[in-house]
Amino acid sequence: MKKVFTISLMLIATHFAIEVYGAMDNQSNVVINEIAWMGSAASASDEWIELKNTTNESINLSGWTLQSVDGNINIGLAGIIGPQGLYLLERTDNNSVPEIEAGAIYKGVLNNTGGHLQLYDSENNSIDQVNFSSTWPAGNAATHQTMEKINGTWYTSQKAGGTPGKQNSFGVAVAVTAPTPKVISGIIINEVLPNPKTADQTDEWIELYNTNDVSVAISGWKLQDTGGASTTYTIPKNTFMAAHGYVVLKRPVTKITLNNDVDGLRLLSPSGTVVDTMEYTKTVTDQSYNKTPLDWQWSATPTPGKTNNISMPDGEAYDLNNQTAALSKIKKTDTYGSALSKSKNATSHPMWLFIIALAITLVCATTILLLKFKMLKK
Repeated sequence: MKKVFTISLMLIATHFAIEVYGAMDNQSNVVINEIAWMGSAASASDEWIELKNTTNESINLSGWTLQSVDGNINIGLAGIIGPQGLYLLERTDNNSVPEIEAGAIYKGVLNNTGGHLQLYDSENNSIDQVNFSSTWPAGNAATHQTMEKINGTWYTSQKAGGTPGKQNSFGVAVAVTAPTPKVISGIIINEVLPNPKTADQTDEWIELYNTNDVSVAISGWKLQDTGGASTTYTIPKNTFMAAHGYVVLKRPVTKITLNNDVDGLRLLSPSGTVVDTMEYTKTVTDQSYNKTPLDWQWSATPTPGKTNNISMPDGEAYDLNNQTAALSKIKKTDTYGSALSKSKNATSHPMWLFIIALAITLVCATTILLLKFKMLKK
């Protein structure tokens, strides 16, 4: 009974502390607290971002990063943020907020049309994010009022310039909360070399491809081996894929062993959602396995970091950059390609051509006889 009473007191005290210090703004210990995405009256380039420590303990930000999903902003953080303290990030130089020393200076631009920012700790754990890619929910570009977070809701600051380094003002409330993060599609497993003629331990590799027209951050994504002893590789922080770009991951880095008989791979988002899969039931020495719009095919010309080199049925080389729309709809289990291939092979066989020609001849002859019979009756 005494233990239950003690635990109850601890829970009440914890709840009280959360209420007092505003940690209910976010379950994270550090939050994105205020954003001057519009700059200042002096210059649109005077953008800044403010972080807040919602706890009563100092937090070491060394190794932390603040990134935009489009890859435009990638800020390495350092230093200590004190209890309930604020940490200012200023664009280009220390003049965005001249009266306050910036914790970090960054390059890149906050678009006035919206943005998606993600905060990661030194272990690449997602700590907080602001996901408003289509439009900012608060702030005013004309009056240079900033966007402030209070109790989980975003507000437009009471005055121009906002409250850098100070407690946020209760400005004009905007009844908008951040949407649930969506899994970014369009990152695919594109090519693998499971059985090189040289050493498997050093020369096996896996290639990913970004079919999107924009850069994509893939920090925290996972690649899993599904055959034999399963191995999981987590893509490190600050990893971005350029639009229509490639990432080649070699075995010494991933520690993933590709079997020379049956094996497969899964690509997962940081939330654990399966983004893409592939598998094979055999290998060909020194040939890579390539994704195409119809199916996976072996190629005698491996192309790590380049367009897949596959001869298509019409004799033309396969160009992945012209097939992104088709690829986005393809699953590894798709049987359409193999069925189509069999159909083409069947209809091109001499026996089939003979049967088709014979059938056409019989139909024509029957038609002519019927016409003649009708004419005789008349």
